[in-house]
Amino acid sequence: MSKKINPYGFRLPRINSWKSRWNLINLKKNIYEDSLIRNYITDNFDNKYTNDIYIEKIAESYIVIIYSIRPGMVVGKNGKNIKDIKDFFINKKININIYIKEIKNIYINSDNLSKSICYYISKRGNYKKIINFIIDKAIQYSIRGIKICISGRLNGNDIARKENYIMGRVQLTKIDSKISYSKSLSNTKYGIICVKVWINF
Repeated sequence: MSKKINPYGFRLPRINSWKSRWNLINLKKNIYEDSLIRNYITDNFDNKYTNDIYIEKIAESYIVIIYSIRPGMVVGKNGKNIKDIKDFFINKKININIYIKEIKNIYINSDNLSKSICYYISKRGNYKKIINFIIDKAIQYSIRGIKICISGRLNGNDIARKENYIMGRVQLTKIDSKISYSKSLSNTKYGIICVKVWINF
């Protein structure tokens, strides 16, 4: 069971917290506005710099917290990007307040690691070299283990295959274990390469 579903949702709400918080009143409207905010941010910002997005609704206004490894790229020059977001949702009659938080330990953030690997693959880099480099960096922090799975037509081979790289212990079956999970896709001329990262804290 633990290998068939998302590890984040598998541990809700015992270990992890919800990424969207609002009441059940006007459920249809809240779901629509939540998905609109989330999709607009992911579509209009560089996917490499935006990681987790937390949305909370208080009264009639939304609080949006964006976690990023480079907050300056998200904010833009003189806060232009944030202003554009607010102007867009003001026209939609949605009031939002945006806060940007920086991710300091980039090597123990699964979303950042999976996107970094996909970026190097899209630049035709050696995936084994970058994966081994990331594992060596991540294991220096106080984590119990890390697992990286990459699948697809690796190095342009005719037959797709899957490779796993594991260091330490990654216990997916224990609900009490804190797991950070991310999945990213890289579009290459040979097809789509899928990268999955698990980090056990």
